[in-house]
Parts: sequence; C-alpha cells; structure tokens
Amino acid sequence: MENLSDDLLVQSYKKALGMNLNKDFLRILETELANRKLLSSVKGQSSMADKLGGGEEK
Repeated sequence: MENLSDDLLVQSYKKALGMNLNKDFLRILETELANRKLLSSVKGQSSMADKLGGGEEK
C-alpha cells in the first residue's frame, strides 16, 4: 500500500465504492486512508457529491 500515491489511493477508493466492491476490501482502503489522514476529506467529498446528485445509487 505504501507504494500508492495519495491520489491513486483516493481514486481507487472512490472507484471501489462506485463498483460496490467487497466491504472487507473497502475497509482495507479506508484504514490506509485513515492512516494517511485522508479519510475524512474523501468521505466529505462523497457526501457532497451525494447531496448534489452526483453520488452513486446504493
């Protein structure tokens, strides 16, 4: 995981969310995002996209 840039990690997480991938895999990505202090900003962006109608339907 440490070989991934922050940007690639964020992009991968967003894509994984959109594809409704395995929750265990999402937790791995979320853990790494949290370790890098990026999780709250990523979740904030996706929440804003949901409010604007740009989020994925669940």
